[in-house]
Amino acid sequence: MEEQSLFRNTFNKDLIAAMAKNIAASYDQFDSIKFKNLANNGLEQLALKERNHQITQALINCLPNDFSLACEIIVKSIQHNPFPYRGNWDSFYYMPFGTYVALKGCSSIHLAQSFEALKEITIRFTSEFAIRPFINKFPEESLLQLNKWKNHPDENVRRLCSEGSRPRLPWAEKIQAHINDPAPCFEILKDLMEDESLYVKKSVANHLNDISKDNADLLLNFISDYTNSINKNTNWICKHALRTLIKKGNKKALQLLGYNEHPNIIVSELKLATNKVQLNNYLSFEFSITNQETECQQLMIDYVVYHLKANKQLLPKVFKLKTITLKSNETITIKKKHSFKVITTRKYYVGEHKIAVQINGTIFNQESFLLCDSN
Repeated sequence: MEEQSLFRNTFNKDLIAAMAKNIAASYDQFDSIKFKNLANNGLEQLALKERNHQITQALINCLPNDFSLACEIIVKSIQHNPFPYRGNWDSFYYMPFGTYVALKGCSSIHLAQSFEALKEITIRFTSEFAIRPFINKFPEESLLQLNKWKNHPDENVRRLCSEGSRPRLPWAEKIQAHINDPAPCFEILKDLMEDESLYVKKSVANHLNDISKDNADLLLNFISDYTNSINKNTNWICKHALRTLIKKGNKKALQLLGYNEHPNIIVSELKLATNKVQLNNYLSFEFSITNQETECQQLMIDYVVYHLKANKQLLPKVFKLKTITLKSNETITIKKKHSFKVITTRKYYVGEHKIAVQINGTIFNQESFLLCDSN
């Protein structure tokens, strides 16, 4: 809660005052007092997105109605009067500018200027949210621009090409056309598969992982062209792009990463420390694995908790344990504690649950236990 409050307070009176000063330095007719009054009105009661929206509306009210002139003023202010960085969240200073461009500049006559402004903003913050209305409204023009940017020397601009076009970017409007057909995404991403920037690699992997949720076969066909690459950046991207399919035990995804669907191993009995677990407590369990092959075997070891839901059905959730290379005749024992601490993102129901060992996508054994109320 404290962290969320700190995040929200990124948009504060000091930031608004700095924004007013910087814009006024680029446009002497800017009404700084009016802007600060509008932007600060009831600010303390507002959440992060609401604060961003309010500051954006203040910009709309105080900048010239002519978008071309207003956009020139914004770009000039951020180029010549940057906000001083003092902490991790200071780059959010630029977020209202991106929102402004998305609201006022998403029209055919302003496309070129809007794209240039979003590029300047993304170098300092990110335009991943602001560019999505353009992709939805002007897909051909937007994708043409992203394909021009994908080899840009600045990693922030290259990342925008991937992050901004994700089909299901969290907390942003979805791009239904890319959910239906990710081909335009692949056209962008193929030139980023060897990118050396971790910032870009994470985005590409997340984008591909998004695609796997709606178009698994298309994603696997795309990835299959890269899994034998000798490039370490490509290998990193492939591994992280397949994480959702791997957790689901997708056989082709496992094969692409070099995991045998039927490893020659012996998995011991799954031992639970107790068959009754109280809410806000944890379940301890252990098991052993022995490699029966004469050669090493790659193993992806997970466990699955089958949570009891309100409809009395059991819903599996996969949890990562480790990936190892097990030598011939080697035995490894794994011990783990799984928490049932009550959290806001998961609703627990008392009753019979199950836990299972999953190796290379295959369930080897499972046991039942009761989850009990802590009272």
